[in-house]
Amino acid sequence: MTDQPSWLTGMLSKRTPDAVRILCDYIEAGLRKGYCTANDIRTREFQERNIIGGATKCLPQVGFVKSDRYIKATHQKAHGRMIAVWELRDRGKAESYVNALRVHLTSINPERKQLTLWEAA
Repeated sequence: MTDQPSWLTGMLSKRTPDAVRILCDYIEAGLRKGYCTANDIRTREFQERNIIGGATKCLPQVGFVKSDRYIKATHQKAHGRMIAVWELRDRGKAESYVNALRVHLTSINPERKQLTLWEAA
């Protein structure tokens, strides 16, 4: 993990593999559609509860802005409430983040507590 930008070091030191995967899923959905929502990542199962909010907080750093649009949630637990739409504003920044983060994702053992990627290295 040498010669990596400081933002990547910070991201990996504070986030678990699930959080990094969620952020990558958000970015990839945004690159495909031009926007992303929580609906784009709710189809996956994650080891930790309430981890989506931490990944969502990172969206402004990776080229997204929260728009004034809202759509209906499609996952069962949301009971049809309205969720925010995040619009992609900086495609180059988003692509560089997702490429750098995907390199550092490791397979995890679902039986044990997740460490941050920094601790696991």
